[in-house]
Amino acid sequence: MNVLLIANRPPDPRGKGDAKIAYLVNDALLSEGHCVFLAVPSGVNRVSKTIGAATALVCGEPLQVGVTRSRRLRHEIDEMLRIHDIELIVAVHTRTAHYVPRERRSGSIAFLYDSCALGYATYAGRLPYWMDAVFRVEQRRMMRFERTILQQFARVAVLAQPDLRYLTSLSSPASPVVRIPYAVDFAYFSQTVRRPAGDPPLFVFVGQLGYIPNQDAVRQLVGEVWPAIRRRWPRARMRVVGARPGRSLRALLATRDVELAADVEDVRTELEDATALLVPMRLGTGIQTKVLEAMAAGVPVICSGFANRGINATPREHLLVADSPAEYVTAAEHLVEDPGLAQRLTERARRWVVDEHAPAVFKAGFLQALSEVARPLSGALARPGALGLRLRKEGHAG
Repeated sequence: MNVLLIANRPPDPRGKGDAKIAYLVNDALLSEGHCVFLAVPSGVNRVSKTIGAATALVCGEPLQVGVTRSRRLRHEIDEMLRIHDIELIVAVHTRTAHYVPRERRSGSIAFLYDSCALGYATYAGRLPYWMDAVFRVEQRRMMRFERTILQQFARVAVLAQPDLRYLTSLSSPASPVVRIPYAVDFAYFSQTVRRPAGDPPLFVFVGQLGYIPNQDAVRQLVGEVWPAIRRRWPRARMRVVGARPGRSLRALLATRDVELAADVEDVRTELEDATALLVPMRLGTGIQTKVLEAMAAGVPVICSGFANRGINATPREHLLVADSPAEYVTAAEHLVEDPGLAQRLTERARRWVVDEHAPAVFKAGFLQALSEVARPLSGALARPGALGLRLRKEGHAG
């Protein structure tokens, strides 16, 4: 089958969340012998962003859709659909769903991977006043935008149960929303060379530092959790690992005696000596991939109940949950003072990741959704005078 994959970023197993999803989708399609035509936007210049933002404001669209809109990509997609016999379209990320022609959406998949509207709802009251006002408007617009996607696409895929429940509440009883478990590259992260716990303990946070929920989590970490840990272990170390740290965040970490590992090539090296990964998230939604990857790497995890909501791991069996500075200290004490507990926790967590988040689990879920969409298409194409579906064992094209 000829499939057009529209991705917000080039597929990349080491990239951001939607780039990883695009990679997994592409890999699943190719493994089944489908021919994949890839469409990815090039950089949008400042003038186009300004025009797109103005258009979005007037039309009531989410700003993030407007500022990323690419006329060039739309033209390329139109050309692909005109030249090639595309039988199914998969759009990865909310920003790409609008590129699917309206008449093709009833036979297409929108892989949102999470609900932006649900994520924005968690920002309310926790950002500077001007940002808070912008995101309150953006949340309402994104909710309408996602409802339209639910009405028009054959399937809408997400990774976590909270997003599934939220989007289902926006749609009709015959909901097109499906949950496809996120796939962790266990073979990659399990190669992390873990060293025996050292003295003093080293605590780590990992995340894209240009992302508002991660910025908020770092501020919670260094402003509230870290001082409590330092009082318990005066010689303890804290390391923040991530890409694109802003100037203000760099200054904050420097004043709080927190190490910064920015834009590292291989995050595994930053986890080798970690006593635990600390994840005090309270904004956003979806799957916390940092937690799953740390589990695969054999690193104990202490996270907020909010961070565990999308993963639904079992507290005290796969990870430890803490929602106050005192609880983070208590959880860290358990790991530092009882190495056996840390080992049991990481062993169970690794087995759970393999069972629940292996690439094969993702592939099976995605291909099931694909078959549900392709089946009616196959029936339509089988009518007299229609073209049959073709399987072609090819790589990328276009």
